[in-house]
This record gives sequence, structure tokens and C-alpha cells, in this order.
Amino acid sequence: MEKLAVEQENRNLRDSNFELQSKARAAETQAKRMSTEVADKDRQLRIMTDQNAELLRLLESEEAVTVKLQSEVAELRAELDELRQKHSALVITARTHEELATKAAREGQLRAEEIRLLRAETEQLKQQNAELKMKTQVEVEALQEQLRVRKEKQ
Repeated sequence: MEKLAVEQENRNLRDSNFELQSKARAAETQAKRMSTEVADKDRQLRIMTDQNAELLRLLESEEAVTVKLQSEVAELRAELDELRQKHSALVITARTHEELATKAAREGQLRAEEIRLLRAETEQLKQQNAELKMKTQVEVEALQEQLRVRKEKQ
């Protein structure tokens, strides 16, 4: 009986040993799988760290560009304001010159009309003067003729 008990115990031990070996193999397989997963996670972590470093570098670069562009925008706005002021001043000056030109054109037209009237009057006076000269010449000739006739009579 003792032999049976020893065989029974031996069988139990073999079963336990088989069970433990199975658990050990399962644990080794799980450890290998976990080791592979840890290596994968470590690789992914390194890749993500590199990507994050690159993104941080890009972000800093973009921030520097943004600061530069904001500075340029501020300068352009200042220049635009200055140009708007100059434009307003030029518009005012242009209006003033346009008014002066209109006024000068009106005065020029008035002077041209005045000159035309004066020329017409001058022409008329020249004509009257020529007529008077002719009349005077005729009268002088008539008087000279009368004077000659009187001299002859005397």
C-alpha cells in the first residue's frame, strides 16, 4: 500500500511538475511577449520623443517667424497710415489747385472776353479815326482849295 501511496504521490508530483512546467513556459512566453511589447513601446517612445522634439523645434521656428511677421505688419501699418495721411494731404492740395485752376480759367475767359471787346472797340476807333482822317483830309483839301481860290481872287 505504501507503494501505491508512493506511486500516487509520484503521480501527483509529476502532475504538479507538469503543471508548473506549463505555467513556467506560459510565464516565459508571456515574459518574452511583454519584453517585445516593452521594446516596441520603448521604440515608439523614442520615435514620439524625436517627433515631439522636431515639433517643438518647428513651433519655435514658427513663433520666431510669427514675431518677425508681426513686426513687419506693424511697420506696414505705420507706413500705410503715413501714406493715408499723405494721400489726404495730396487730395486737399489737389482740390485747392483744382479750385484755383477753375478760378484762373474763369478769370482767363473773362480777360479773353474783355480783350475781344477791347479789340473790337480798338478796331471801331481805328475805323472812326481813319474816317476822321479822310474827312479831315477832305476838309483840309477843301480849305486849301478855298484858300487858293481866295488868293487868286486877291
